[in-house]
Amino acid sequence: MTPPIATSAIVQDDKITVTINGMKYDVPTSFSEVSLNQYLREHLQLTGTKITCREGGCGVCTVHVAHPDPLNSQQFIQKSINSCLCPILSCDKWDITTVEGVGNQTKPHPIQSALTSHYDTQCGYCTPGWVMNMCSILQNNSENLTQQDVENACDGNICRCTGYRPILEAFKTFAKDHPSKCGTLDIEDEVQKGLCKTTGKACSGSCHGKSTHYIKALSAAAEFIAPPWYRPTNLLELYEKIKALAGQNVYYVVGHTGMGVYNDAPCDAYVDLKGIPELYGTTLTASLLKQNCTHHSIRNSGSWAGNLAMKNRHKDFPSDSFVAFTVGNAKIFVGGPDMQSYSPKEFLDADLKGKIILRVEFQPFDSDFVFRTFKVMPRSGNAHAYVNAGFRAKVDRRINPGQVVIVEEPMLAFGNINASMVSAEKTAKFLQGKNIADQAILQQALTMLNDEIVPMEGDPSEANVRYRSAVGNLVRPLSSGKQEHGTKPENYPLTQPMPKLESMAQCTGEAKYTSDIELEGMLHAAFVLTTLGNAAIFEVDIKPAMTFPGVTRVLVASDIPGANNIGPLPNDPEELLASKRSLYAGQPVALVVATSQDIAERAAKLVKISYYDVKTPTLNCRDAIKNQSYVTVPGLSVGDADKAIAGAANKIEGELEIGTQNHMYMETEDAVTFPTEDGLNVECGTQWIYGTQISASQCCGIGLHRINVTVKRSGGGLGKNSADGLCPQPRQWRHSCSDDL
Repeated sequence: MTPPIATSAIVQDDKITVTINGMKYDVPTSFSEVSLNQYLREHLQLTGTKITCREGGCGVCTVHVAHPDPLNSQQFIQKSINSCLCPILSCDKWDITTVEGVGNQTKPHPIQSALTSHYDTQCGYCTPGWVMNMCSILQNNSENLTQQDVENACDGNICRCTGYRPILEAFKTFAKDHPSKCGTLDIEDEVQKGLCKTTGKACSGSCHGKSTHYIKALSAAAEFIAPPWYRPTNLLELYEKIKALAGQNVYYVVGHTGMGVYNDAPCDAYVDLKGIPELYGTTLTASLLKQNCTHHSIRNSGSWAGNLAMKNRHKDFPSDSFVAFTVGNAKIFVGGPDMQSYSPKEFLDADLKGKIILRVEFQPFDSDFVFRTFKVMPRSGNAHAYVNAGFRAKVDRRINPGQVVIVEEPMLAFGNINASMVSAEKTAKFLQGKNIADQAILQQALTMLNDEIVPMEGDPSEANVRYRSAVGNLVRPLSSGKQEHGTKPENYPLTQPMPKLESMAQCTGEAKYTSDIELEGMLHAAFVLTTLGNAAIFEVDIKPAMTFPGVTRVLVASDIPGANNIGPLPNDPEELLASKRSLYAGQPVALVVATSQDIAERAAKLVKISYYDVKTPTLNCRDAIKNQSYVTVPGLSVGDADKAIAGAANKIEGELEIGTQNHMYMETEDAVTFPTEDGLNVECGTQWIYGTQISASQCCGIGLHRINVTVKRSGGGLGKNSADGLCPQPRQWRHSCSDDL
């Protein structure tokens, strides 16, 4: 196994060097499939940085980084990023600060103190991500920070428990326009305070005894399947590498943020483009179209070229950048053996195999041109568009008073209508030379546009009716709120508001959760999920998964030693692993056990399930009534409802339809089991300890008295529960967020 700290035998090209909380690490290129988040949590045991969505959408994995400017190595760029999307090998020469490097319970950072004093934590799982996001904000703008800046920069973090009012109120105290502005400390100063005065390095333990910083090695299986990682330093080297990798599935890395949208793995090789200076810089300062694209931590990492490349591969991707580039009449230059330029529409069908997007050019427009961009989305930020659009028109208001004549063919670009539509060309041709201020002309154009736009099924109509019109922009004002505590100061400390005891541990990342448990030699498990609901299972072929490197076992229903039932209540049985019929899409049908979570999840996707007797699933109450599909729950009938309704003075009839919802707890369902001399110890975040104990007892076929269930804390309850067993050594089972949803 290759250790993360390199030896003198590892040459420079076979490793990268990264500084984390003041300590340098040499990471071999065999870590090509390891994210920064995994490296921190699994290999360095820095579990203050959490993991939830693995898509850059929740913010719990946020860290602060400083790296050399590609165009000026003497300057450093400071920013927050989502560590779940960033490969560790992409961090060469980076200086990374995690929540452990900011402060601790003994000496907290002012941000951590502010969160605690504002009563900002409940489950606390998201809190370290909030702390690091704010630390990064202050690092870049501590003197001129406004309250609006704080809110704008908090668009990439989610909290499911506390709500955002107290968190934002705590953060706003660091803004210059807040009435009680806090003093701020430099993040680098805080990190330096944690360094050993003798060695100048991060503290590694007691000065009175030898102590080794624990680093977990990469498993032999993970090392075996890791694709090579290449780092060209100029375009000539890049072209040579492209030629050498011809015919292979190559992933070109800049921000790696596209993996949060489409997982195009597995790939045969990674090529890191960040070390090529020719791919950076602008020749003119231009005012480009501004879109509300994703959140700032993703914008800090991603690239416009990567966004366009993803649009080229996945035509259904609702790229805001592509719409903006279309409206801006961009010319996209793609290089390889030769160079070609494309309009955005031509670019969609361009073959990018063996080619790289080199640059983009925008033509200048005079003041007669009018630009407008719109985005209809479920939230004000960090959301894909239901529909996005951009319009460009050259207008003349001087021909006749009151007229607005479109003198050239305009551009009416639309996104997320369907996979092939780029613009409304027929409507644009109609509008050329027309007076758009004429209501009859406008209505005729709208009718034509309605016929020209053929949306994919259901998408635009998902938007709330309030937000379907593009008549005006929705301006989100600075939020405010107030909480009053009904207390009596004369009785203090009785009824006195005070922070909860564990809030500082949550703010510093020292609070441990089930998902933070990582032991040497521990196995990991992932469910294989069905893809069809209301279908009989013909066969579960586990052979492809069993041959995957690192997989130790694949369990199916027949392997369960006890009863195949996790239902704690006698009248509510539920199979742990579906045996005969898939009741719903996403039902567990097998369990893959492997040496790492990544390997378990990758192998789980290799299991093949065959179905027969596939029937239409019942998905709502109307269908259930129609199909006479009822759930009988005994013991809930109280009184004679029919008689009471018949004798009621007033009768109101109608329907109330409530849609589905997901609990979306921040710590996904997980559990860790430890074998004991006579049974199992189960560590999990369940809200029903006894129910978990019953489930484990039934499935394992051992008595309740031989199973101990421990809940230290839960990273968001909200209806969450879990149970686990079936393994003779310590094992962690964790549901990925995508499987959970």
